[in-house]
Amino acid sequence: MFAQVRALDCGLSTVVGLLTGQPVCATRAFHGTGARGSRWTGRVTRVNRRPVATTVRRRAVVAGSVVVGAVLFAACSVTSPAQTQRRYVPADGVPASVGPVEARDLVVVAAKKGAPGVLSGALTNTGDQPVTVGFLTREEAESASGSPAAGATVELKAREQKQLTQVVLKQVPVIPGAMTGVVLVTDRGRTLVNVPVLPPQGYYATVTPTAVPSTTTTTAG
Repeated sequence: MFAQVRALDCGLSTVVGLLTGQPVCATRAFHGTGARGSRWTGRVTRVNRRPVATTVRRRAVVAGSVVVGAVLFAACSVTSPAQTQRRYVPADGVPASVGPVEARDLVVVAAKKGAPGVLSGALTNTGDQPVTVGFLTREEAESASGSPAAGATVELKAREQKQLTQVVLKQVPVIPGAMTGVVLVTDRGRTLVNVPVLPPQGYYATVTPTAVPSTTTTTAG
């Protein structure tokens, strides 16, 4: 029975040695004489046990590697924040606000540089009082008058939301694909925002400016 247990132990140890590349079992032959003079031959098996210290050291190395990896991952998260932590604008346009007025998805649709452009987007009056919102190009805002032209203003009631469809800018100073400055004007102040200029194609194919109203002066004769 003792020999069978030794043989089984050696067999398992041999398999472990093949897998790990370290021999853990050794066999030595011996000869002897029986009680009645019969001769017999046998083998003594010696099983080499792996030192406990080696296993402890390997586990310590693995644990240390896990800790180092966790620290590096945390440092990477700090220097490169997750995309969900960054502000993302899913539409073509950009947001802006002035006083109680919140603007969303602002884009200017224009066929070419120097042509009239339509400001597209949405406005929301978050206040309890009506408000008038005017729009200027950066160049118009820097001019002497600096007042929104006819056709470039929107009236909002208290808590009202309105889509921009026919706010016309007289002259867009950049080509489609570029950005242009648009100034939002209310009685609370002004806000400058850079707005993308897009050609009247695809979703914006039907967004075209109407005739810009003009003011005429009549002299009585």
